[in-house]
Amino acid sequence: MSMSLESASRRIQILARGLLTAANPSSLHSVCPAWAPVAAAATPQYAQGRQTNTWRSIVLFFLAATLSGPGMGTEILPAKGTQSLPFRHIIIDGDWPTYPHCKTVGDINGDGRRDILRPDAWYEAPADPRKGQWKEHPLAVGSLTEGQADHTPQIQVYDIDNDGLNDILTSSAHGHGIFWYKQTKDGSSRSWKQYVIDKSWSQAHSIILADMDGDGDLDFVTGKRFFAHNGNDPDAKAPLGVYWYELQRGDAVRWVKHAISYDEGIGSGLSIPVVDLDADGDLDIVVTGKWGGPVWFENTARSN
Repeated sequence: MSMSLESASRRIQILARGLLTAANPSSLHSVCPAWAPVAAAATPQYAQGRQTNTWRSIVLFFLAATLSGPGMGTEILPAKGTQSLPFRHIIIDGDWPTYPHCKTVGDINGDGRRDILRPDAWYEAPADPRKGQWKEHPLAVGSLTEGQADHTPQIQVYDIDNDGLNDILTSSAHGHGIFWYKQTKDGSSRSWKQYVIDKSWSQAHSIILADMDGDGDLDFVTGKRFFAHNGNDPDAKAPLGVYWYELQRGDAVRWVKHAISYDEGIGSGLSIPVVDLDADGDLDIVVTGKWGGPVWFENTARSN
């Protein structure tokens, strides 16, 4: 496994920067996209920046979110005010977790059911997720020290090396390190081999899978969070950045790092929506955080 940084001047150039400082930027942790895209022929409401070869950074004045669009999950919905939502309380594990804010779902064992993951355990989904017993299995992801768990952002489940077994992709939310974990199976026993994708920068507090280059496999987008713990994390004052890492499969897995923005005061928060906002057939990126925003990186590759 190897990782290389391809020259931003050749593949991705950021010549313009837009930044809207919020009245209370410390409250801007994450954003969610509206499911109705901006019409391609319409004039988007943004602060215009200069055109770039591949990306255009756009300051969004308003970003709405809806729960009624296609593909939206129906198991978890936000509540507003005193509105009551019909939820059933199902306890999977009664013990208080060490990492309560780092949970996700994915099919670890390939049985077609969505298991639940946290940095130090994964729970195997029963046939009936409401009445069955969720079986706990050991896990340790998110730390440069292999075999130890740490705080992570999203834990993505995906067959990275295309060997038929789903692997894990995540990072250290507050320290250094972006990792993928190769799943191996011996009978009913499963184990994980850690590979470090990048440890050159800290606080990769959001990570999302997306096919950025249209080659059919999933790459990922991430970025450096600004002052997650008010400057007390490693390299908290290092330059902010937003990146996508290109997955290249072959004899070994290789990741190519692409800088979308670096040292322009733009990072990411707790989530990075990657959606075709302007309906032009390619994926755009939206980020926000304590530094301000939101900022829309318009992918202009198809127009070049």
